[in-house]
Formats: sequence, structure tokens, C-alpha cells
Amino acid sequence: MLQAIATAVVSAVPNHVPVTAKIRIGWDHASIVAPEAGLRLQDAGIQALAVHGRTKMQGYSGDADWDVIHRTAETVSIPVIGNGSITSAEDVNRYRRSTAVKGIMIGRAALGYPWLFREIKHSLASGESLPPPGLEERWRVLLRYARELMENPPRDSLWNQLQWMRPRLKSFTKNIPGSRQLRAKLEQVTTFEQLQAVARESLDNASDQTGFCMTEGPSLPATR
Repeated sequence: MLQAIATAVVSAVPNHVPVTAKIRIGWDHASIVAPEAGLRLQDAGIQALAVHGRTKMQGYSGDADWDVIHRTAETVSIPVIGNGSITSAEDVNRYRRSTAVKGIMIGRAALGYPWLFREIKHSLASGESLPPPGLEERWRVLLRYARELMENPPRDSLWNQLQWMRPRLKSFTKNIPGSRQLRAKLEQVTTFEQLQAVARESLDNASDQTGFCMTEGPSLPATR
């Protein structure tokens, strides 16, 4: 079925448009099929393959199996992009050295830490590590993120509310001092002004120890 669907898609797409696919390594650990599935997709005309290194039954728990990703990349002749358990520039460098993948895909790790791409780019170019962003920069980016989402909401009725983006906001708190308390407060915010207040409180608490203070954050326009 997988190969038949891929063949039908490739046949329906103009020849100059490459068709790619993404798969998991198998249904569960007793049925790891990524190398075979890769060959079938390659035979169907797929021109690049992303492989997420977990099984369907794992969901997003546990570590991605990069040994299977590597075997898949060695089995097929099309480019393979590895995906799963990439959380740092060091991870990228390690898997570039130890596997046959041609590229790396990052998903959840970047949701709360978009600076990851900056750090990877710097590491690949210089071989050096960048320091993590400071607390003020993290809050400034989070506020900008929330403001721009509120200006371009998925549904008009929610343009001035924050409930629908709380999971994304909470993901930004990873490794922030007092992150557990911050997540509890973010679970209660409904307006941009409340979010600004949480940011100011966080930075004021930090300033007692570091001596810096928050610059004025972005404000939500009164009208759309």
C-alpha cells in the first residue's frame, strides 16, 4: 500500500517537481521496517526521504533510534534526512559524523528554543559553541511570538485571547529560572497584558540577582 500510494503521487505530479516522503522506523520495536520501506519508496520515485527515529507506538517518548536511521541511509541511494532527539548543535555534529544522513530535521526542540538554529549555524561555520540567550532576550522573543500570533490568529473570535497558544508559550520556559512556577502562571493568562506582567515579574526577580532590568516589551495593537 505504501509503495502504491507513493507511486500514484509521483505519477500525478509534474516531472520537474520532486516528491519526498517522511516515515517512522516501524510500527513497534518488533517491526522495524524503515530500510525496506525506504527501498520501496525509492522504487516508487520518491527523491528524498525523512526518517523519524521512533516507532508509531512510541509516539514522542523515548530516544530516537539513529542506528536505524543510519541503516536506512546506507540502504537507499536517495538522500535521507534524519529526525528525532536533536536538541543541540552537538547532536547535529555527532550525527553528521556518525551516520550516512544527508541532512537533519528538527521539530519539537525548536518550538520552545528557536535559538537552536542560530547555535547550529554558528557551530557548523566555526566549530565553536554560542552561549545561550539571556533571560531578557528569551522574554522579548516570546512576547513578539505571542503578539504576532494574536495579529494573525487561526480563528477571528480568538484574536484577543491567549488560551489557544498556551502550549507554545509554556514550551519557551524550558531552562528558565523558576520554570515550574512560570508554567503555572502561563496556564492562567488570557491577555497579552497579563503575559507582559508575567514577563516583567520574571525579569524583576532575576534583576535582584543579576542587576539587569527589562526593556519595554512589544505591545498588542488596540485594533486589528
